[in-house]
Amino acid sequence: MFEASGGILRLTDFMHSERLARSRLDHDSPECHRLLRRIEAIVGEVRVELVFSPSFDYARKPHQWEVGSHGVTAVCEHQRLSLVCSPPLPLPLPLPLATEAHRAKGVAIVRPGAPLWAIASFQQDGPDRPVHDPQAVLDETLRHWGEWQQQCTYRGPFEREVRTSACVLKLLTFGPTGALVAAPTTSLPEWIGSSRNWDYRFCWLRDSAMVLRALMALGHHEAAMDFFRWIERFCDLERLQIMYRIDGSPNLPEQELRHLDGYRASRPVRIGNAAAEQVQLDVYGHVLDAAWVCQQGMPMTLSAPMRRVLARLADAAAARWREPDQGFWETRGVPQHFVSSKLMCWVALDRAIALAQAGQLDGNVAVWKLERDALRRVIEGQGFHHGTDAFTQSFGSPALDASALLIPLTGFLPATDARVKATVARIQRDLTKDSLVYRYRIHDGVPGEEATLAICSFWLVQVLARQGRAKEAIKLFRHICSFASDLGLFAEEIDPDSKALLGNYPQGYTHLALIQAALDIQQAQQRGEA
Repeated sequence: MFEASGGILRLTDFMHSERLARSRLDHDSPECHRLLRRIEAIVGEVRVELVFSPSFDYARKPHQWEVGSHGVTAVCEHQRLSLVCSPPLPLPLPLPLATEAHRAKGVAIVRPGAPLWAIASFQQDGPDRPVHDPQAVLDETLRHWGEWQQQCTYRGPFEREVRTSACVLKLLTFGPTGALVAAPTTSLPEWIGSSRNWDYRFCWLRDSAMVLRALMALGHHEAAMDFFRWIERFCDLERLQIMYRIDGSPNLPEQELRHLDGYRASRPVRIGNAAAEQVQLDVYGHVLDAAWVCQQGMPMTLSAPMRRVLARLADAAAARWREPDQGFWETRGVPQHFVSSKLMCWVALDRAIALAQAGQLDGNVAVWKLERDALRRVIEGQGFHHGTDAFTQSFGSPALDASALLIPLTGFLPATDARVKATVARIQRDLTKDSLVYRYRIHDGVPGEEATLAICSFWLVQVLARQGRAKEAIKLFRHICSFASDLGLFAEEIDPDSKALLGNYPQGYTHLALIQAALDIQQAQQRGEA
């Protein structure tokens, strides 16, 4: 809602939800690239100025204009970006000023009961197919989402937050391939004015597996099959990367776009992500854990190719866990023996063994058991720092890391274990501000500060709920949710001082952690702990 001098205006933006065939990879269908905006006056008559300011190839290529009866089209080589209005709104070519050459404008008076529709369409070559009844398209889209949300099995005090988060995760899914992007944006800064600006518009295997687990817990089983089909189809196990493009391409070269100012002068703007080349051993555990969760929640027979994929991931975890890596947080410094990476290698082997015992996996089970037991000894022996009285970031280091909260969340140790309790107490004392959790407080090879990480704060909620501290968990959950945007969305980070959301937005793993935290609270309540 927007208050204007002439009245009150309501804006509704949406994308047309089509039931695309699962096997179709028709990325260039106009229906796949259409954004609709309904502008309606609720009270009074409101003067609306519509500005259309497209740019191509990150503002590196010019475009020309084509003017039609209902709108305009910006053309750059084989790409066309159109804006059509209904009812027709004249959008003349801009004045012949260099500073205005990239924009087109139009003005309309919007009255109650007569909404203005603005429809932006992107396509490769050929004319756009017009939308003759945008209200019908909106009605169809609402029906689609209503049907999808009916699958959600969660019933509890945080149903609105959980359903919103589930929709976010679904919207981060690329329908034609099943790939899940971490966030739909690039270079929104983790700290205003800093260089901590990354491109998250890719499919991380880790994030996708975690998202899948959250959606499975809500009854959205189709996400599981889509994700595993994607892995089976696109992932080269001879050179497994931690992330891919949504079409399965492994090429993600990182570039800095020096001609762009960045959000609030936070430079550089980056496209691509060099972390794709990193060694992150935790990926094996996340994928195998997702497979195990799916098998538990939706009994199914894994395909022969998928069995081979999972067995090879388990073999890789068994063979490589002694190596240093860049860790869960993708540090850009010297590789280390991160406790979280060892933990997720343990998870990989533990879940592979469980799948084998369920008749879902064939492989070197005896070796997996030996290496799993060796990992337990090493994690308990070297991962716990007696001087700090906590599980820490890496072997031999006293530095705290919020990823230690995954130790009880993965089932490595119970949440009530004395070492886990001590770790939680240290994290609450040394890694929090306004009850929000920082991931760590040491230099990580990238200049600049950062805020608290929302996923870590929700992890703390989960652990508190599992420790029988449900009232504390509920209080913290509500506190974190108070920082959401007016649409109920979260970015990657929260600044406890300014209360601002920072980083790419909306962030998938923040929303999946919200779902899991709500589920842990629900289970604690069912046990009579709150």
